[in-house]
Amino acid sequence: MVPRWVVVLSVGVVLSTCVPLAYHAANTPPDDFFVGNWAQVHDQSTYLMWARQVQHGRLLVYDLHTTEDHPPLLPSFPWLFIGLLGRFMPLLWAYHGMRVLWGLTYLLVAWGLVRHFLPDPTARTFAFIVIALGSGLGIVVDLINRVNGSPLFVSADVMPETWGFHSIAVVPHFALAIALMAGLAWMVMVALERPSPGLAVAAGATAGLMILVHPFNIVVWGPLLAGHALACRLWGERRRLPSVHLAALAGMALAVSFLFWQIKTNPIFEAWSAQNVLPSPPMFSYMLGLGVPLVLAVSGLMVLRRRPRRTCADWLVIGWVAMAILAINSGPVFAFERRCIEGVHIAVALLAGIGMTEWLLPWLRRRFRLGEAPARRLALVLLLVCVLPTSMKILRDGCFLHRGAIPRDWVAPCEWLETGTPEDARVLTSRVIGNFAPVISGRRVYVGHMQQTIEFERKALEVDAFFDTDTPVAKRVRLLAASGCGWVVARDGERTATDALEMLEPVFRNTTVTVYRVLDST
Repeated sequence: MVPRWVVVLSVGVVLSTCVPLAYHAANTPPDDFFVGNWAQVHDQSTYLMWARQVQHGRLLVYDLHTTEDHPPLLPSFPWLFIGLLGRFMPLLWAYHGMRVLWGLTYLLVAWGLVRHFLPDPTARTFAFIVIALGSGLGIVVDLINRVNGSPLFVSADVMPETWGFHSIAVVPHFALAIALMAGLAWMVMVALERPSPGLAVAAGATAGLMILVHPFNIVVWGPLLAGHALACRLWGERRRLPSVHLAALAGMALAVSFLFWQIKTNPIFEAWSAQNVLPSPPMFSYMLGLGVPLVLAVSGLMVLRRRPRRTCADWLVIGWVAMAILAINSGPVFAFERRCIEGVHIAVALLAGIGMTEWLLPWLRRRFRLGEAPARRLALVLLLVCVLPTSMKILRDGCFLHRGAIPRDWVAPCEWLETGTPEDARVLTSRVIGNFAPVISGRRVYVGHMQQTIEFERKALEVDAFFDTDTPVAKRVRLLAASGCGWVVARDGERTATDALEMLEPVFRNTTVTVYRVLDST
């Protein structure tokens, strides 16, 4: 049974992440168009691009941020599901509805994990508060940098994957990934005590779906489960490898095999993999990003170290942290190492719960001569003071520092492209409009999102040169011909260059944007 306070806190947390959305929806100026997201807006436009194609009847979709011909591919599960749901409701409602639902699922599943791992009710309370509200020292780092006048440090809690609260606030699939991660850890712990075929099958399905949502999690969870299974076999007094581990590894292997097949059979998928580089910040940034919970987790590790015997569940949590540390420093091998921090805050919170009750509480009682209840209240206040401010700053910044809107004059030409051009039209435009045109128009652009556009840097330079009036006309004509685009979209300031080209016929114009048809295109 889930305690009422857990349900209330969980619902409050996920609803609080909608505050920036509501603020922007209510305060976007009339001349602007709120795109429906306030953080990582360019990335979110890409996700919506996949979901929109599914919403419009495709199960196999195309990358509209690049003009190369390629076979269609199956979108990631979140965008497939959200796109199907979008057939029955506005797409943004489906998008944020699933973000909220998966965020709530994450918190309730995490509570199940906390309840199973920590027998002490006080430790459970502390650990769940860290999971639900936690963040690092980002607000302190920002203050230091502001006083200094230039950046001295970077705190990793600016990355959504570092903490659950930030993940829930930003994108749906982050919330789903950590929900699956918490669920997998819970299933493994339960199965070690009460193994069953049904639980093994569920763990295999959960592990496979986790990899399909975020493939890089294989770097942490593959070695973690393999090593943990072997440790349980050698030191856990078991005669054979735990079936739940084997099932989870099999589920991950199936998911990885499918993704590998897509990479090898679809050139667009292979190109993404080659240019998907996300290096880690320095380790000190991670330490700042995990903040006080990391200190409490270290104290929890010391408590476990002093225990005469550690359980298989203890070793799973310890191994989770250890594998994450290795993975985020695996840059020479894995180019997406930064993403491997995802979910480790759950293990940190579990260890922090132990550290709070078995190290901090006794110290507070001795230091201030407090009873059990006053010491718990003081510890709770100190914990909230340490973990809550940066999370609240994320929401504040989402309202006042981030801009989730584009000029309305950009929307109208994109809508015209949807109705006024053939479905296979290729459009040359600046990278700024190119980020939003695919999700609004459903048409391919020559350059858009930097990770979805094949050979982004080369194409971005070519587009810049095309709209530069200092570029000779003959060169601009060659660039346009080489792009294979039959349509051009130019903003105010770029139209001097495009109006000078006789091969471009204006077909739509408003105060700031013009759409041209390339006359010699077939």
